Amino acid sequence: MDGINQTPQTQQPLNQTPFPVNHSSKSKVIPIILGVVAVVAIAIGAYALGTKQSQPVVKNQQISASPTTIPTPTPDPTANWKTYTNVSGNFSIKYPSEWTYVAGGSINTGTETISFGQNVSGITEDTDSKMSIQMQKTSAGTGIVDAKSYKDAIIKGKASSVTTLSTTVDNVDGFKTTYIDGGKEVENIIFDKNNLIYSIMFVQHGKSSITIEDRNTFDQILSTFRFTP
Repeated sequence: MDGINQTPQTQQPLNQTPFPVNHSSKSKVIPIILGVVAVVAIAIGAYALGTKQSQPVVKNQQISASPTTIPTPTPDPTANWKTYTNVSGNFSIKYPSEWTYVAGGSINTGTETISFGQNVSGITEDTDSKMSIQMQKTSAGTGIVDAKSYKDAIIKGKASSVTTLSTTVDNVDGFKTTYIDGGKEVENIIFDKNNLIYSIMFVQHGKSSITIEDRNTFDQILSTFRFTP
């Protein structure tokens, strides 16, 4: 093998060109994802909007566990009545505006009487009067010393038709006595204060019993009695 020229073979460098990266598939995926997200967002928004529009709109709604009922004030039936004031007896009382009154006598000389009603004439009860107020001083000589002794004297001889109950007039204890006198029912409220005996008589003329209407009026009148300073 001597004499044979061996020419060394030059080693060719290998072509190490990298495989190309396909960017086109990645660029296609991103828009698809964004599109899906957009569709989902639109769908959620549409659902929320539709749900909100389907609900009734309630403005200024207040929920109360137990609604408060404001009571309606009861009108005062005596608001427009007249007021009578007695200086010697130190009291005032209201009476219906269509009534009038007459007064006579004097507690300094015996008994003072004020009669109230429609077309009242004279100083004592008549067929027109509805109420009278009598006042007199207590007197040991006559045995009239308090409301009880005066009440006993008034109902003497009327025991078969008498009903007596305890009552209070402007915080003063007394008696409510009902009896028939001359065919008419009389309700007599008797009490005493400061050596004076008061007798308020309500009368139902010509009837054996006081009507409900008159009794309501009498109760309203009595509720307005007030002692004055």
